Amino acid sequence: MLAVSTSTLPVGPAWAYQPKWDGWRCLASVREGRVQLQTRNGKPIGGQFPDITRVLRRSVPPGVVLDGGLVVWDEARQRSSFSLV
Repeated sequence: MLAVSTSTLPVGPAWAYQPKWDGWRCLASVREGRVQLQTRNGKPIGGQFPDITRVLRRSVPPGVVLDGGLVVWDEARQRSSFSLV
């Protein structure tokens, strides 16, 4: 799921698009009372995102694995930011 630069986009009804945000690719696994966040390379990042860990622990049933992106929004600059973590 790494972004690739291209000069043209494919068109047609089978295609959908979404913005590429600057953020962290994250795999989140939820087990009984435990949530693990890690990068695609397996590096643990739960300590950097305690709010996300708490929400997942309360909201997601055990046995679920989520694959997505974590983005930190810089309200003052109106863009995502790596430095705010």
